Amino acid sequence: MSNILDKIYVILVSPDESSNIGSICRAMKNMGLSHLRIVNPKVYDENKISYISVHAFDIYEKREEFSSLKEALSDISFASAATRRTGKRRKYTSFSPEETADFIIEKDYKKSAMVFGNEKHGLKDEELKECTISTVIPSSPLFPSLNLSHAVQIMAYVLYSRLPDIEKQEGMPIGDIDPNIAEAEKRASLSELNSLSEDITSSLRKLGFFKMTDDSDLKIFLRDIFSRAGVNGREMKKLKKLFDKIAGISADNRDKE
Repeated sequence: MSNILDKIYVILVSPDESSNIGSICRAMKNMGLSHLRIVNPKVYDENKISYISVHAFDIYEKREEFSSLKEALSDISFASAATRRTGKRRKYTSFSPEETADFIIEKDYKKSAMVFGNEKHGLKDEELKECTISTVIPSSPLFPSLNLSHAVQIMAYVLYSRLPDIEKQEGMPIGDIDPNIAEAEKRASLSELNSLSEDITSSLRKLGFFKMTDDSDLKIFLRDIFSRAGVNGREMKKLKKLFDKIAGISADNRDKE
């Protein structure tokens, strides 16, 4: 039996303030979320975190820590990055908080994540590239930057509010997963999708596709699309085989010429 809220991870990248972490733990527990990951952690004031989180300090105690965002996302299938800055260089696709919540609930990934940046500078371009989409919380253009814990609270609330009422009840299972489900039917992680995108761009490179074009942007573009599509293991093998075959046919044709 599995609750959809138990499949969602809140990831904080290089947070500075202990008070923010305490507020985030409380916000998470208020909205039924329990998985916290911290990237590039520092030494925090645990007494302050405990005081501010009140009865949610267990969220912090069970946290997972990682040295890089890529590592923190290695087993995640879909990652939403909270940012106020948009544009092609930041991300091709941006969702509203409501769209992000509906997408996560509809797709019912084995693991999905909501990623938040540092209090001062948010998520860097290279960190945003590791995520599937960006999520922009509407705010006044006169003062658009939100406090980190407020951003987490808004996203957590919107997610919880979009769940059907019956599924908000304690202990009510959401999106039950068959324990015997075949490995091939499981949605791929971002780490696996990165490998698939590498394989496809490798095949395209053999076709001469990148003679005048860099492939790094295309790899991220493909991975993000595959993540939103919820590609599974069987589909990954099919796609890899398809592009391998295309590259092979092209090579055979060149040899005959």
